[in-house]
Order: sequence, then structure tokens, then C-alpha cells
Amino acid sequence: MEITIYRRHSAGCKHQDDGYHPRCGCSLWFQFNWSGPNSTLDGNKLHRGQNKWSAETRIWSVAQTNKKRLDSELTALLEGKPVRQNVTVQVAVEERLKFKERNGLGITKAKLMGGKLVEWCKNNDVLLLTALTSERAMRFRTSLLYRTGDSGSLSVHWSVINGFFGWAVGMGYIEKNPSPDIRIFLQFRIKHQQREVVPPTKQEMEKVLAAATGSVRTCNQIMTGRQTAA
Repeated sequence: MEITIYRRHSAGCKHQDDGYHPRCGCSLWFQFNWSGPNSTLDGNKLHRGQNKWSAETRIWSVAQTNKKRLDSELTALLEGKPVRQNVTVQVAVEERLKFKERNGLGITKAKLMGGKLVEWCKNNDVLLLTALTSERAMRFRTSLLYRTGDSGSLSVHWSVINGFFGWAVGMGYIEKNPSPDIRIFLQFRIKHQQREVVPPTKQEMEKVLAAATGSVRTCNQIMTGRQTAA
């Protein structure tokens, strides 16, 4: 099946006369003729005759990859074979939260990081979960403004995203985790060194005891091995 990639230029684009400009930044679309009966694929209506679908990207190389996947899915559909039903990133995140709730698992971090992933995908023209390549996963990680070096914040929050990717693999939504395997690609390891916990000095403890009263003072005296006053 012949699938053509073309640009759908925005108003004012200086390359409007070139529907195949490689780098103008306008949305990329697919155009193809469907010989089978009216149907649906990945939520898109499939009509007999000419069809025009968004390639879900503005990058030509990504559109080429998406084109190959679309071609194989359309061919499978024509042959009556089952086709993987892709889900959007937002739908997958929502399903993951429901799954955790039903199993009595906390969703605070999952909801926070899922929201960040959905927002990033919207801003970068990523609609389907299958469109999250390793490159895009790493670009998303780079966008997270959590401390590194002497803090494990990024490592902790990224593990939540990896948990989501692992769940999506288990559900059959994606074939593999798009995050590079750090056991193989060591350069993607998130390195951090926790700051050494320094115990308070004798002078600092004296200040705490002087300011504390009641049960707080008693607790501090017990912890420091001091006897309470009679």
C-alpha cells in the first residue's frame, strides 16, 4: 500500500508551496487509498478511497517510522489479522492510576509524574504511547527539574515513570520500555551521592535544650543521655 507523507502548512508559513519540505516545522500527514470496507484503526475512521491522517509529528524521520507501522497495520487489517490497538499516553496514564487504586496502591507520585508526562507529550506532539521512543523518553527526563548530584529526587521520580512503562509493557500497549536499560547503557544511569548526615555539635544541642520545654525537653534529654531535673 502506498502511503504518502506531506506537510499541512500553517497560515503564514513561507514554505506553503512545498508540501514536502523536510524542515519547515508544520504538521506532517499521511495520505493513502484504502481498498477495504469502512472501518476504524487506532480510533481513526477508515473510509474506502482516499484517507488523510495526522502523522502525529512534525519531524520527518519520526513520520517515516510511523508510516512503516501504519503500513503494516493496514496490511494486517486487509488480511483480516488482529491489529494492535494503540492507546494515547493520556488514556494509559489514567488506566494506570485506576489500576493502582483498585489494588490499594498509593497514587500520589504516579499522578504527579503521569501528569508531567501527559503535559510534555502534548507540548511535543506525541499522542500515542507507541510514539514514545527512547529518544523522546530521554528528552522528557531531561525536562524534569529535579535535583541531582547530592539528591536522589530525579532517581526516585524517574523510577515512577519506569514503573508506568513496565506496566504498559505488561498490558501489551508497548513492546518494550522506551527508557534505555541502564544495565547495558551505563551512561544513562542517574548518579547521585547523598549528603553525609552530620550530627549536631554539643553547642547546638545545648541551644536546643535551652529552648525546649515540657515533653520535648524531656525527650531531648533522654536522647542525649542526660538526666531530667528532679
